[in-house]
Amino acid sequence: MYSYVSNPYCKITFATEKGNVEIFQLANPTTNKNLDFDVLSLETTRDVGADDCATFSISLAFKQEWYDKIHSCDLVIIELGRGDKKGTVLFGMVDNSYKSLVYVDLVPKRIINITGRGFNKAFMQFDIGAVQEINASYNMCGFYQGQDAIVSQNSPSKLIKTVVDFYLDKGINLNFANGKSFKDYFKGIYLDNARQRQESLGNNFTAYEFQGSLWTYLKELRNAPFNELFWEVVDDKPTLISRPTPFNPTDWANLPLYKIDDKDIMDEELGTSDLESYTVYSVKGESLITDYDQLFGPPIWYKPYYDRYGLRRLQVTSKYSSAGAYGPTGASEGSGEWDVGIHEKSDYEKDLEFWKKEFDQKNIDDAAKEAKEEAKSTDLSYSDVRRETNYMGLSKDELEYKKKKLEEEIVKDSVDEAKSNMESIISEANKEDDSQVSQKTIDLFNWNIKNGMMENGSFILRGDAVYKVGCRLLVPTTDMEYYIENVSHSFVYAEGRKTTLQVTRGLKYGSRFKKPWNQWQMITADDMTEITGMDYSSMDIPVQYGGSTSGGYVPIKYSDPTGFRASIASIAWSHANERYDMGSLRMNDGISDCSSLVYKVAMEAQGRDWHGTWAPSTYTMIEQGEKLKLWYKIPLSEVKPWDILLRNEHTEFLSDDGRTFGAHDYGVPSGPGRKYNPANWNCGLRIYGL
Repeated sequence: MYSYVSNPYCKITFATEKGNVEIFQLANPTTNKNLDFDVLSLETTRDVGADDCATFSISLAFKQEWYDKIHSCDLVIIELGRGDKKGTVLFGMVDNSYKSLVYVDLVPKRIINITGRGFNKAFMQFDIGAVQEINASYNMCGFYQGQDAIVSQNSPSKLIKTVVDFYLDKGINLNFANGKSFKDYFKGIYLDNARQRQESLGNNFTAYEFQGSLWTYLKELRNAPFNELFWEVVDDKPTLISRPTPFNPTDWANLPLYKIDDKDIMDEELGTSDLESYTVYSVKGESLITDYDQLFGPPIWYKPYYDRYGLRRLQVTSKYSSAGAYGPTGASEGSGEWDVGIHEKSDYEKDLEFWKKEFDQKNIDDAAKEAKEEAKSTDLSYSDVRRETNYMGLSKDELEYKKKKLEEEIVKDSVDEAKSNMESIISEANKEDDSQVSQKTIDLFNWNIKNGMMENGSFILRGDAVYKVGCRLLVPTTDMEYYIENVSHSFVYAEGRKTTLQVTRGLKYGSRFKKPWNQWQMITADDMTEITGMDYSSMDIPVQYGGSTSGGYVPIKYSDPTGFRASIASIAWSHANERYDMGSLRMNDGISDCSSLVYKVAMEAQGRDWHGTWAPSTYTMIEQGEKLKLWYKIPLSEVKPWDILLRNEHTEFLSDDGRTFGAHDYGVPSGPGRKYNPANWNCGLRIYGL
């Protein structure tokens, strides 16, 4: 049981149309008259994901001057403190200001109620979109300058920054009575990683045709659950933060860590639930091509959970496709880089570096301490010493000395082994995997596979402005570590203040990235046989993923005595995941349109260098191909795998898995396409040499 005597306070500053109003209130009464004070109560809340906007609610003693001055859209700055510790917990703008009656000791008293939202209110109330009646070409050029970046390889953070920078200069031009503007206060932090910088928006036309609020548009670009977008107070400024979701080892270690003692905890409500436990995980691609739902590879599962939950599936859609769709498991490579926008490191960024070092060292130190305690418990007998040292005729004193030295060596070896294990735990989680499973699917698995084990709930703490959303929380007495999703502050006159933290992902410190983390498997034909009772392994139709066609894709049998068709297939797959561009970039490495991809593969298959040349268009492919001795026309009925399919305005290869293969459209990386349907094509082309 802990008792405190303290004198918390709050300070509320309004920048109104008629000047500035500053209200300062201690939490103890200054007179013995009821309501003879300023702030009756104050509530603020901020959320990292669920809520669109931080909110506040203030009750003030009635003063006509305040009621006359404070109006909607006025700037509000709320500061809370205790003794020398203080901090700004919210920058916001007023929504409503109204007067009402309360009854104190059965006597009616007038008060002022003020409610509002954080700085995100400006983004939520500002509508954007194409005015189609005027901008007839909106579907080609977008509706704001810089939107052409949508079709390029860009991270969510980069695209969000492009949009925010444009509208801060154009639409959001709020000016406050203290002489400052919205832009003077606003701060943006945009994080991405190497993997995200290779991404592009899958269906850019939904962005061009968007109608709605600026905040809704930014959330569309965010690509949840793989990226976060939220507001916090950083360096005493309202700050919009866009970053990769930080649940992989390196990202998690980069988050600031707050430690709380039992004496800080006023109340807690924590528990676990398996309502969000899943067996099967899959990510689908959002694109114009409905069959293109396998951008991110097949589903994966955790077979030990099948007996408990059955085929319980968690499926999400990604708005972004990546040139690096397939890759190693575990952490986001390069994550935590402050790559978008050039700026000096803030205190927030420096904290990230500091806490990363502390996290790594604490893991090693704790493991070493545990190993040392276990080694110390080793009780060596004299016979053990004789056997280990091969000295049989030692005196008791000599045996005691040898025993001590041997125990010290055991302790040292145990500590070294523990350090080595802790230093390799993350690299073990990041081991390479050559399967066709995307990093996004693996992330989805890893972030949710322990849902049934994680504690979620809330802590009510002594009021402190230090806590931020999107950070870690450690309770040393229980050794539990959490993710802070929501921070709420309250101040009540004559009672004091408190801070409530809504936390998720609670696990024992150091256990987060242990099994079943990264223990996913692909679902095999044998698994499906076990589940359904049908023998898929004996069928000609393989097990397929995505469900875009009934019965899967039928493999096409063909002969390849020279191995040339297999060579074309290998070269074509080396051009998978290239960005689509039918303009001046189509002949660059990593960028193709439909005809230039076919041209590049054909040239490489014949051992010719296509760099510095120009691929024919679909309209001239037959004539130019024969002229260049690249391919020749064949009837559609004779087309075999890795021949070329051609129709007006489009061309692809016929793949050996029953689908087409090629470059498709803007925002869709090259690779497998629709199920092959001869009715969709006019003729075939065969590469010389087949």
